Amino acid sequence: MIDGVIFDMDGTLLDSMYFWEQVGTTYLKTLGLQAETDLGKQLLVRSREDGAAYLKEQYHLKKSVPEIMEGMHRVVHEFYESIAQLKAGVLPFLQSLREKGIPMAVATSTGRFDAECALGRLGVLPYLSFLLTSEEVGVGKTSPEIYFQAAERLGSAPEKTWVFEDVPHAAATARGAGFRVVGIYDASSVGIQYDLRDLSDYYMLDFTDFDAFYRFAATN
Repeated sequence: MIDGVIFDMDGTLLDSMYFWEQVGTTYLKTLGLQAETDLGKQLLVRSREDGAAYLKEQYHLKKSVPEIMEGMHRVVHEFYESIAQLKAGVLPFLQSLREKGIPMAVATSTGRFDAECALGRLGVLPYLSFLLTSEEVGVGKTSPEIYFQAAERLGSAPEKTWVFEDVPHAAATARGAGFRVVGIYDASSVGIQYDLRDLSDYYMLDFTDFDAFYRFAATN
């Protein structure tokens, strides 16, 4: 049935994906500069270093690329430390899982320090057996390795481990590796929700109906 649950963090537990299109704009505001309207899209397709180099050239910044990267990281950390919020129903959902004796973990592409800041502030960490990051595993979610390592630490086989994700590529990775997948709606990826539904064993708009999920998982 359910021997373990692995949650993604951004866009799944946290309402945070919108922020990633605002990082560059927010950083430039700290320097008193106005960003171009499509800056978020420009940076999303670049690595952190390439994005910093783009800002340096496009906005004629006198700072070095490493200094720009550090400034942007401070913006990111402030968001996780003080601003990011949980999606509707998350804590009661986690409480219900704990009452069923089901162990839980978070597998995230966000760095450990920022993830722990957000999840600790929002009361999630006490429900988790552990938190695992892509950086620690050495690969992103195009590889199932982070799910395999999390399931092994939870003591659950993939076919009895439910993975909660908000984007199709991660859902496809988990499902292709034999995990059960729950798709979670996120407004930032509204255009690909049909793909996410198709890749999911179960799909939820939010975390407010634990009983419906549990009934499904218990019989499928």
